[in-house]
Amino acid sequence: MTNAAKYDSWYDSPLGIGEVNPVSPWQWWRRIKGWLSYGSYAKKKGGEGSFIPTRLNTGETGVKEEIGSKKFSQERSFKMSHKIKIITTIISLFLLASTNILYAAEEALQKQVEEIKAALPKFAIPMREVGDRFQDMYYAAKGGNWGLAAYMSKYMNGAMNPAKVTKPKEYEDWRSFYTDTFAPVNKAIAAQDFKAFSKEYDAVIKSCNACHDAMGYTFIKVIKMNEPADKGVSYSLKSKATDVPK
Repeated sequence: MTNAAKYDSWYDSPLGIGEVNPVSPWQWWRRIKGWLSYGSYAKKKGGEGSFIPTRLNTGETGVKEEIGSKKFSQERSFKMSHKIKIITTIISLFLLASTNILYAAEEALQKQVEEIKAALPKFAIPMREVGDRFQDMYYAAKGGNWGLAAYMSKYMNGAMNPAKVTKPKEYEDWRSFYTDTFAPVNKAIAAQDFKAFSKEYDAVIKSCNACHDAMGYTFIKVIKMNEPADKGVSYSLKSKATDVPK
């Protein structure tokens, strides 16, 4: 068996570290020879100054040996420091690359959002649909087609949904209008009461024109048309306001 195979583990060395039983002088001599042999082998293996015994302590608990090397420790510290620097550099580069990728992705996403917003109708286009449904609603209620009247009211409000994104401030004005000002009209539709409906409908027309004036659109004046905007629907078909699917 070679020295390398025999003494690769310090605890396998002839000094017998960890042994607590008393030993004879002859056994001591054999162990010291083995110790010196191990130190010679380690020196060749680790380089100049490697594994030089620093002290030998004896006591009731047995023998303890501690072998160290200043040069080995310095080399080990240098290597560890070098590894830490390399790892730190790699992590820093990775984080930098990740940040750049995330920033680029966020920038691209924001650009897509702006493009989608630009493609959505703002306020004027959905208001045209609102106007048509508002006119059709009247003739549906007048003809007793309360389901159609409720349907027109529901989707008149839904037509303004794009403004949530494109014109959020103006949409809040619309939401307040439909929730508060228009509420009596919806109540009359639900009650299927045309007299109450007609009264509240006329009141809403006045409110609409007042709103247009306040927003600078004095040239847009809502009137009650002599016929519905959409002539391809039967307004005299009898139905209930509750017939509209949820």
